[in-house]
Amino acid sequence: MGIMSRSTDKAYAAIYEALTAGRLRPGEHLAEERLAREIGVSRTPVREALRRLSTEGFVEFMPNQGGRVPSLSFDDVKEIFDLRVILEGYAASLAARKMTAAQIAELGKLCDGMEKAYAKRGSGYIEEISVGNRRFHRIILEASGGQKLSRLLPQLIEMPLILDTYNRFTSDDMNRSMRHHRELIVAFTAQDADWADAIMRGHIQSARNCYLRSIKERAANGNGSAIGSSRA
Repeated sequence: MGIMSRSTDKAYAAIYEALTAGRLRPGEHLAEERLAREIGVSRTPVREALRRLSTEGFVEFMPNQGGRVPSLSFDDVKEIFDLRVILEGYAASLAARKMTAAQIAELGKLCDGMEKAYAKRGSGYIEEISVGNRRFHRIILEASGGQKLSRLLPQLIEMPLILDTYNRFTSDDMNRSMRHHRELIVAFTAQDADWADAIMRGHIQSARNCYLRSIKERAANGNGSAIGSSRA
């Protein structure tokens, strides 16, 4: 692997992590010079990283201007969640037939960590839960073994982190999400594909309804669509 390729991978990883952690906001300009300075690479690998992120839908690439974090419409958000309902439900059904004991144990540890973070509600707890949630859904995808799913789903799984779904959750929403995670583990342990599919679909539908409800409420309060202004 050449130096430029390593630098591009470094830039890609840094920008991707900042996007999915919510540190780069929808509509924010991604200036190549600033990103290069912060990451510690030249502008060329940053430009190539932005191009790659653009093909994955995470960035709007603008030649000679860098990029921009895309702002999503109400319909965009609804479509993202609708696709997740279908694809992640299918992934969960496949995973139920293949998930190992070690993977189930890791899901349990992630649930422990997310529940503990929410109970304490310390500084940065939302980001801590989001990181755990992202890993939880990734393990399910990995266990599914679907090669096409592995190309289609990652972007959809990460996108809600940019949308800050958890910041829009009420305490009831959060507790329901946590229960869904635990129920998924029970379904995986039972190797029940239909059960896992149903729980996952309900899990994503619940997050979707919460997010869309939040958009409507903020619009009613004069804050426009508020998409991305505030992370399932």
